Amino acid sequence: MAVISPTILAHGTGYLLLEWGAMANTDTGAPVSFPDYEYKSFHCTGTPGTTGVATIQASNDFGGTLEYFTAHDPASNDLVLSDDEGRQMIETSYHVRPSIGSGDGTTSLTVTMLAMTSARR
Repeated sequence: MAVISPTILAHGTGYLLLEWGAMANTDTGAPVSFPDYEYKSFHCTGTPGTTGVATIQASNDFGGTLEYFTAHDPASNDLVLSDDEGRQMIETSYHVRPSIGSGDGTTSLTVTMLAMTSARR
C-alpha cells in the first residue's frame, strides 16, 4: 500500500485541477486540504483490473491520525468511481483523498479532482 502524492495540473482564479496518478490496488492518495474550494468533482481513468474502484474519502479531523468517511455524490450515493467515470462530491470537508480497492495486480487508476470556489478573488 503506497501513498501517492497529487500533481497540480492547472490552477487559476477560483479553480484547481490536480491528479493522483497510476494508483495500484490498496494505494491511497495523499490527502489534500482545500476547504476554500467548496465545489469538487472527480474523474477516474485507467485500468481497473478485475473490479478496481476509487473511493473518494473525506475527513474533518485536524492533526493526529485522520479518520475518513466515504464521500457522497448529489444523489447521496457513495462516491465510488470505476474506470472512465466522473461525479461531483457534495460534502465540504477539510481533507480529501482517493483510496483504491477491489482490484488486482493489474489495477492502475488515475483520479483527477477539479476544485472550484464561488468566491470572487
